Parts: sequence; structure tokens; C-alpha cells
Amino acid sequence: RALIRHSRVLILDESTSMLSPSGIEELGTLMRQLVERGMAVVFITHKLREAASFGDRISVLKLGRKVGEIAPDRFSRLDEDTLISEFVEMMFGKRSGDPEDVPRVPHPDLERKAPVLAVRGLGVTPTAVTPGLADVSFELRPGEILGIAGIDGNGQKQLADALAGQAPIDSGTIELDGRPVEGTPVHARRDAGLRYLTDDRLGEGTVGSFPVSINLLLKQIGD
Repeated sequence: RALIRHSRVLILDESTSMLSPSGIEELGTLMRQLVERGMAVVFITHKLREAASFGDRISVLKLGRKVGEIAPDRFSRLDEDTLISEFVEMMFGKRSGDPEDVPRVPHPDLERKAPVLAVRGLGVTPTAVTPGLADVSFELRPGEILGIAGIDGNGQKQLADALAGQAPIDSGTIELDGRPVEGTPVHARRDAGLRYLTDDRLGEGTVGSFPVSINLLLKQIGD
């Protein structure tokens, strides 16, 4: 529809979020064909490999401010892995004038509180289709938010599944309020106060053929 009226500029905002891998490749091919015909395309994405595969230049925004760019002449000389490394540095690295480069002082009471969740040396064996985990350790105290950051597909979901009891672990310990829970099932961890909201809302979080009223009460794994 956007192309019917002989458009000159096309803006695509997260246009691959609901596409299959083959659909993403087809869209990339179509964008390249449009560019060769003289159209200008703004392709907005949080998927770094797509940006590296389909782009000619890159601009990185953080809190509404442009914090970095890679111009076409340099973009064309870099391989995909190098491009992605530079994207990550611009996204998460701290530079002069970075809008996130502000001091953050932890709450003075946090260090005096016992961890509500303590993970030490957690390990999960990788499979043919999922990454593993190796020696993951952290502590989370009451009143604290712990952010896990990384490119999609680098073990975030495996970590969440292991903490919730939906995936077995090969090494390490998980303590909830000082009690080890790594050998307990999902429902026991839920009864102890641990809840897991999956990122796969369609495939795992809901049953599409059931009404909302049933889905609200359905998430009872492991009983």
C-alpha cells in the first residue's frame, strides 16, 4: 500500500517483528530492489544482524539522541561481526555527552539486606538450537531491579527458564530467600514467591484458541 502512489521515501518501523526468517530475507531483498530504483528507505530495527545485512549507513539513538553513526564508505568496508560489535559499543558504551552517563547511587539500605535471589556458578549445556550458560553468578536484593542485557539469542531466555525451573541446570546453585531451589519443580518455586512472565506470549504464555478468562488462570506449570 505504501508503494502504490509512487512514494520516494519509505519508513519501516520494526517491520520484521512478526515475520518468519524467510519473510525477513524477502523483505531485505525487496528493500534492496527499491533502493536500486532510487527510493530512500529508513529501516528502524532493534535486531542488529538485520541492520548489518540490509543497511548502507547506521545511526544509533539513545533516549531520543543520536549517539553514534557509521557512514556508508566505512560501513561497506566492515564485516558483519565488526559492525555488530560497533553497534553494541554505541548502544551500551558510555561516551562523553551520553544521555545515560549520569551517576547512579544505590539505595543505602540495599547492601544491608539479605539477597532474595542468589545465583552462583549457574551452568546450562547448550543444544543444537539454543545457547548454554557458563558460571553465571549474581545476587538480587529486595527493592532492587537487576537488568540482564544482551543481543537476542545469547542465553537470556535460558537463564529465565533455569531460574523458573522450566529447564534443568548442569551446575551451580539457585537460592530463594536463602533456601536452595535448583532441584525443586516449577510449582514449588511459584509457591515460594517466584513468578515468570515469558517473552513468548503466543507460543508459551497463552493458548490462542482459549478465551481471555481461561488464559488468566491457565499458567499453572508443574502441578
